Amino acid sequence: HQIAHIFYVRGDLKSAENLYQQSLDIFESVGDQRSKIVTMASMANLIQDNNPSKAIAIYVNALNTAKGLKSPFDIASILSMLSDPLIQKKENRRALECLIEAFNYFVQLMAEPEVDTTIARLKNMRAEIGKYDFDSLWSEITHSPLPDWLSQSYQ
Repeated sequence: HQIAHIFYVRGDLKSAENLYQQSLDIFESVGDQRSKIVTMASMANLIQDNNPSKAIAIYVNALNTAKGLKSPFDIASILSMLSDPLIQKKENRRALECLIEAFNYFVQLMAEPEVDTTIARLKNMRAEIGKYDFDSLWSEITHSPLPDWLSQSYQ
């Protein structure tokens, strides 16, 4: 897994993907579900710019594995990451639902850095898809107005 990351940093995405797949096969064969989640997330992150559909499928697989382990932190992390390729594919409602769910998990877990990261993702999404569309989706999903902390600019 670590060697795959080195190839990723060097820009050799194909070798990185192959090594992530080898790691994934090993973790599956020994039943290491936690490492499997991390590897799937890394693999999805690697390919999401070039193949968002495949990245979504990998993230969903990782999410299901995390749910099977009943691991709230992993569930929240995957939900947050899943939003990126969903936004790429203009699946904005689903992306926002993932971010809201991730945010709620992180708040319950009192995972402050992750709460801040999720707020940043929400603000980035709002900037990317436009305030009107974002705010409308927010209202539809949450049945509440946009909170002040989300409408404020970065400090």
